[in-house]
Amino acid sequence: MTVYHERQIDRARAREVADALERAWGCELVATPPRSRFDFTAIRDGEPVGVIEVKVRYNRGPHDFGGAVLLNDDKRAALLEAADSGAAIYAACYPPVVHWLDVRDLPPAARLEHLGRPDWRDERGARPCWRIPVSCTGRLFVWEDA
Repeated sequence: MTVYHERQIDRARAREVADALERAWGCELVATPPRSRFDFTAIRDGEPVGVIEVKVRYNRGPHDFGGAVLLNDDKRAALLEAADSGAAIYAACYPPVVHWLDVRDLPPAARLEHLGRPDWRDERGARPCWRIPVSCTGRLFVWEDA
């Protein structure tokens, strides 16, 4: 059974990040229903062009993970399945910066680790996760005044 930890404040924070990504990428990010496998569908010229998962962490940063963004392997699989032929974007926001990448083509420096996963509350135990150096991600300031 999947345990959900999403709260309304999480969706509001993800929307703030999505607004910044919309401005930067020139597309519309439409929120998915709660408990979907990803947070937003990217729409350009009325057509879906990809899916996006947004994680916002105020209490953590890439420095906590050795200069890397962690991507749960299950989440990557869900994004790839949902993306069909469009982009599958994972965006990890450590305010004021959002690090993002298309998980269809992980950089050579990405490493799959089997020692644990970012979400320690998962009752299924340790799950594989990708460790992706922040130098291999796109970066965008979300809150200029932060």
